[in-house]
This record gives sequence, C-alpha cells and structure tokens, in this order.
Amino acid sequence: MNFEFTEEQLAVQEVARTFAEKRLKPRAEEFDAEAKMDRALLKELGDLGLMGVTSAGEEHGRDASQLLTTGKAPSDWNDVAFLRSTGEERGWLAAVTDRYKIIYSTADVPWLFDLEKDPDELVNVFNDPAYRETVRGLSQKLADYGKKYNDPRAANADIQSDLEWAIKGTGPYVSKRPERPPAPAKAKGAKEKRRKKSRGGEQ
Repeated sequence: MNFEFTEEQLAVQEVARTFAEKRLKPRAEEFDAEAKMDRALLKELGDLGLMGVTSAGEEHGRDASQLLTTGKAPSDWNDVAFLRSTGEERGWLAAVTDRYKIIYSTADVPWLFDLEKDPDELVNVFNDPAYRETVRGLSQKLADYGKKYNDPRAANADIQSDLEWAIKGTGPYVSKRPERPPAPAKAKGAKEKRRKKSRGGEQ
C-alpha cells in the first residue's frame, strides 16, 4: 500500500501552508482573544479552492456556508431548540427561539415569554391574544418534535392536553387536563402521634 502523497495532494498542502503562514498566523492571537474569525479570510480560502468539499449529498444538517461567509443566516432558516427536564415522566418540555420561549409542565399552566421585551422571563403572555399565533406555531413544532423523537414528556397526558388546546383551541385558555384521583388520606391521628413522639413519647 502506498502512503505517499500525490503531486496534487502536495500542491494543496503547500497552498494551505502558505495561506496559514501569511494570512492566519499573524492574526492568530487576535482571533483567539476575540473568539471570532474574519469572514473575509473564508472568502479567500474559497477563492483558493480550499473550501469546496465533494460529497454524496446524503449528509444530515444544513449548508452553513452563507452564515460563515456573510454573517447572515439563510432566510429559510427557522431555528427552534427543544429542551426538557430529566428524571421520570413528570416534568416540563420547552421550545425556544431567539425571541420566544414556551414551556409546558405537568405541574403548572403553560408559559410563554417574549425574550425581547421580557429578558428576565417574568411575564407570562401565553393568554395574551396578541401572541396567539406564536403560541400556535411553537406548540405545533413542539408537538411535531415529541412525535418524531418519542419524547416521554410530550406523551404526558397533561402536556398533551395543553398542546392540543394551544394548536387547535380558540378563546382564552382553559385547562382540560385529565382529573387525577385524590391523594390517599392519611390515617387519622397519625400526625398527632408524630407530634407527641417528638415531645418525648406518648403519655
């Protein structure tokens, strides 16, 4: 087996080395200190043919070249991050964009925060009519995520009920969560017995 580089590979290596020495090395400390890269250099790399990669076109993910070369994401990007609590089935599920955060919980009513107007997340605008379409759109994305990835939070009956209203419901939010059976009553007198024992035992 021959492990030597071909002439073409050696030529690419030389082009990359020369570019790094002349264009990157002098500014390396600047890039490290500011944690950023000069996008004009990416354009130069492209002009040298060092940014093009031939592939089968079957990779997952998106083409981020426009973001890297211009600093602006493509207009059809609509990013939503999905977050969830850990642990058992009960907990919360959330969808977050650069502007909004919507949260569904097994222990509380749904919450929507407008992160631009309320960065400290203090005001719940879930029921504000002005945000109805935002609630509907984010809730649909959250439901789609839960279905696609079989998220157990999305399968929770309380969260499912709230998501269904958010996507299809009209008018003010009214919880339609399934009723839970009442917690079992504690034995009569048990609390009083514990109190007596804490005082030094029963008389």
